[in-house]
Amino acid sequence: MAKKHLDYESTEDVAADMVPIEADLTELEDFIPVEQAKKHIRKVKKHLKKGDKQAAKEELQAADAALIYTEVELPLAATEKQVIAAENFLAHNQPQAADRALKVAEDNVQFTSSAVFAPIAQARNSLWQASKDYAAKNYEAAKADLAAAGSWLEKVVAQH
Repeated sequence: MAKKHLDYESTEDVAADMVPIEADLTELEDFIPVEQAKKHIRKVKKHLKKGDKQAAKEELQAADAALIYTEVELPLAATEKQVIAAENFLAHNQPQAADRALKVAEDNVQFTSSAVFAPIAQARNSLWQASKDYAAKNYEAAKADLAAAGSWLEKVVAQH
């Protein structure tokens, strides 16, 4: 959302968006590595102070890419380890242990699928932004955010 806001808001207003982003990253750091994304967010703040919207937008894209990569990479690595473990169990004639390892691998693949599937997250972000815009009495922006949330939710429904 901050990238979108750079197109029509002042750098000071977008800088305020960094506070909840940093808070979310802090919440996530117990579960996934976020340091690279945090580095990009710190750079965004520096660029915003200088009024350099384009550089800030590029850093926001880099932060986004770092998080998407992390969300996908961790479950895939864990899944691969479980598949290798299952192969080893089968090689040692331990089918029940292999079955348990494959069940864990399957659960990781489902997690990866939901982590990569972004429309629901985008809908949540649009709703959050709509509430922020509404509170600021920016009703046109709130209306646009709600429409965007609706579009994302339609994509979710269409895929299920």
